[in-house]
Amino acid sequence: MGLTSAFNNAFSGLNVSARRAELVSNNVSNAMTVGFARREIHLSSDVLNGVGGGVRIADISRIENSVMTSARREAEAVASNSTVAADFLSRVSNILGNPGEAGALAVQYVEFESSLTGAANDPSNEILLSDAVNSAKNIAKSLNKLSTELNDFRLEADNEIEQQVKLVNSTLSEISDLNLKIREISAAGGSTNSLKDRQNLLIDKLNVVIPVKVVEKEFGRISVFTPAGGTLLDGRPTSFDFSAVPAISHAMTLANGALSDLSVNGGVVSMNTETSFFDGGTLGALFDARDAVLPGLSEEIDGLAADLITRFQSPTVDSTLTVTDSGLFTDDGGQYLLGNEVGLAGRLSLNSAVDLEQGGQPWRLRSGLNSAAPGDVGVNSTLRGYLNAFQANVTPSVGIISANHLSGVGFASFFATSVSEKSAFFDENLSFETAKFNELHEAELDIVGVDTDSELQSLMELETAYAANARVMSVLDDLLGTLLEI
Repeated sequence: MGLTSAFNNAFSGLNVSARRAELVSNNVSNAMTVGFARREIHLSSDVLNGVGGGVRIADISRIENSVMTSARREAEAVASNSTVAADFLSRVSNILGNPGEAGALAVQYVEFESSLTGAANDPSNEILLSDAVNSAKNIAKSLNKLSTELNDFRLEADNEIEQQVKLVNSTLSEISDLNLKIREISAAGGSTNSLKDRQNLLIDKLNVVIPVKVVEKEFGRISVFTPAGGTLLDGRPTSFDFSAVPAISHAMTLANGALSDLSVNGGVVSMNTETSFFDGGTLGALFDARDAVLPGLSEEIDGLAADLITRFQSPTVDSTLTVTDSGLFTDDGGQYLLGNEVGLAGRLSLNSAVDLEQGGQPWRLRSGLNSAAPGDVGVNSTLRGYLNAFQANVTPSVGIISANHLSGVGFASFFATSVSEKSAFFDENLSFETAKFNELHEAELDIVGVDTDSELQSLMELETAYAANARVMSVLDDLLGTLLEI
């Protein structure tokens, strides 16, 4: 080997060691950067005129594993979908309260039954009559609040859909722009690793909202589809549109056109159907919450309100009533008519005849709602009628999902338990899906992420290699100096 070859070998070794040290430093400094994939350097021998000329950098690659990344994204989309459903049901369950907890709806029903029992046993006791009135009012207020909250949750979901649609459009647009830049730089032989980091970060963001499948094209370009076959980006990005409403009432539904559906490239696409291409992430879960889960709960509490009203809205319970009079509970002060259930829980109110705040008197619980005078304080027939009506096992009311004949307390307990069980199911499902995602995420990081211990070990090896090449350069310098002195 000539001195020139030796110099080339040592000099190229120093350059490569310096570049590798820079690469290790970059990996370590970005170890916690979201979306960053580890870089690896690839070397090849440099040959000049058939003679070894040292070593050169052939390529710097960005470590990827498409199979593991795809599996992680699929799990993340499912976990994100479950998060939305679990959150809404958990919030509804919290409003209802836990079984046995003070203020819980089912407990309020029990307290109302207990207060009616006490008043029936001692009809002359004005305090017990007032307790029964207040207990009835508490139930009405709780159903009012729950009805309002369910509408607020639907409006929240509707507004969030609009924000997520905007996010999808802006993300697809940026991915498309990156596609063009990556293609140009790749065609020119440049490095696109940093651009691909950004591109993959955007795909991950999109995947949370709408699940994605990525197809690699020439010169580093990608096309993005959904697992169900919907096109998100194939050359040009798909355009999504949605119009949120400023307020939502119980009567507003997707079916009657009062709420917006998802628009894709100008055409309406129904979500959460067998033919839907864009379900699975948070966007599909929000549509499901707005159009199915929350309206279903509203229908059930409207059924509870209808059950309460009809139990007491009869002359057989209170002989002072006529068939056109409202009973102890009313539909916004008037009589409830079958078929007018939508939003009934929000309109439920206590009859003003017994409510002190509305100018009524609690003694009418004893003497009858249409009584002009207190009458005999020892007579409890009307109170017994109320109690018997509340305790009677009747057929399920409109909207209540139960195959059993239950009492007033029974229906309230059934509904509260049903919501609690649904909430627990979604929480358990969320825990499972989150654990699955975390496991796949860790497995992906083991492949594409940065192991700082390994990188630092490589740095120590590079230090040795650099020192060796530097020693060669020093020896060659001494030799040249000696030759020049001869």
